[in-house]
Amino acid sequence: MSLLAASRLSSPLRTALCAALLSGAADAASGPSPLVKAEQLQGRAETLAQQGQWVPLRVPATVPAGLRTGGDGWVWTTLRNGGTGKLLLGPASRLRVTGGRAELQEGRFLLLGPLSLTALGQPITLDAGAQARADLGVGGLKRVAVLAGGARVTVAGKATRLGAGQAIALGTGQVSAFREEEAPWYAPRLTGSGRASVQATRGPVYLTAGGTRTVARVGAPLLPGTRLSTGAGAWAEVGLLGGGYLRLQENSELAASAGPQAGTTTLSLLRGQVWNVLRSGSGPPALVSSGLRGSTFVVGVTGLRKTFGVFGAGTGNGSAAGNTSLDAQVQTPLVLRLDPVSSPTQRLTLGVTTQPGAAVSALVRGQVLTLAPVAGQPGRFQLAGAVLPEGEAQVEVRADWRGQRRTRRVTVVVDRTPPTLTGLRAEREGRLLRLRGTLRDLGTAQARAGRLTLTVQLGPQTQTRRVAVGPDGVAEIDFPFPAPPDDTPVRITARDEAGNEAYAVLP
Repeated sequence: MSLLAASRLSSPLRTALCAALLSGAADAASGPSPLVKAEQLQGRAETLAQQGQWVPLRVPATVPAGLRTGGDGWVWTTLRNGGTGKLLLGPASRLRVTGGRAELQEGRFLLLGPLSLTALGQPITLDAGAQARADLGVGGLKRVAVLAGGARVTVAGKATRLGAGQAIALGTGQVSAFREEEAPWYAPRLTGSGRASVQATRGPVYLTAGGTRTVARVGAPLLPGTRLSTGAGAWAEVGLLGGGYLRLQENSELAASAGPQAGTTTLSLLRGQVWNVLRSGSGPPALVSSGLRGSTFVVGVTGLRKTFGVFGAGTGNGSAAGNTSLDAQVQTPLVLRLDPVSSPTQRLTLGVTTQPGAAVSALVRGQVLTLAPVAGQPGRFQLAGAVLPEGEAQVEVRADWRGQRRTRRVTVVVDRTPPTLTGLRAEREGRLLRLRGTLRDLGTAQARAGRLTLTVQLGPQTQTRRVAVGPDGVAEIDFPFPAPPDDTPVRITARDEAGNEAYAVLP
């Protein structure tokens, strides 16, 4: 309520309101203990002990005199002074506690009301639910900017009421319009291993890349530089390869970028709210809201887990749950069954059984091959006749589904070279025709043993023999057959296990 609105109240009501305000001020002066409590720490930070020494911060801990962060430090604190608010200290920031009040001295701060403190000696009061940032000496700035709700800032004895989108210079008291830069330092961030992709949508959901906006399709990857946004009444499910998924709520937007480590993806909340699904034992997934600025989440192999910035995780309710079927599915382990693979083979053929809707691929010598779903057979995928270079190949089959990944590996020999027949001769020995010669086969040698099928056609008669080939791929043949009539041609076919054939005709 503004001061102008308060002046229009009736006398009894105005008297009661003033009494309540004075009572709140008295509570602020007394300062319930602890006044400042460090709740969560990321990186390096130190607290000032009563003896005047800086010691490493261990959370949770009461801050008796001062607090400072290193260049990689972040500290979430609660402040009690007539109300309970939250304060996030960014990297290389410092505050002190004196005279029953927290004073911001240097660095970057995110303030969440209700709270009352000072910045460079100037009093600041935030309404309940209000959010503001303080930039003290960063880039030469000394200002307080309101992000949401309302605040009162006093500079040189003059109190100024600020609303969202307004900033005040702490040196001059000048008020100016304020607009947040994209992905500010305290923006909620979620980091996961591998890639992120759209898993489900409802309503208007869009992907923006290179200035072009398209409708977000299920399965679309969130590559670095892309944005995912939702309209009114819409939501989008985003799955992360390393495990877990999140829900981008209506009128919200995420930006994707490369993560801090190789093979990771970072998602930053630019506006709106995102719900993060956490595994909660055998029960349903819990939901944590990261609409709170400054929240950081990390994805582990067991799902998306909160690591910094949100105090407590509540379970989902009907208003927050956007896809209850996905909640159930994310609890189901991914299965991946690979059909027996023929080797040696002329072309790679794969058959896979996994969850319907999974993304199934094969990695062979750095080449990624996509397996297509089989029509009318949910959960069945196949790769038919992929042409690969000849030789031995390691094949890794992958299935990605709802943030889970399973792999299977198999070794195959690709062979498109037919056997060779050398030194063949057919010699009559009485009523027998003896066939002698040498068979060689490269693919059988790479398979480190195997058999060739030798088919001998003697006029209308056909005889078949199986020829064992050793590790060197060579076999000497010496087979007797019933002698056909004179001048009957002898046709010989050698077929290897990959299906390659060689022919020879003897007079």
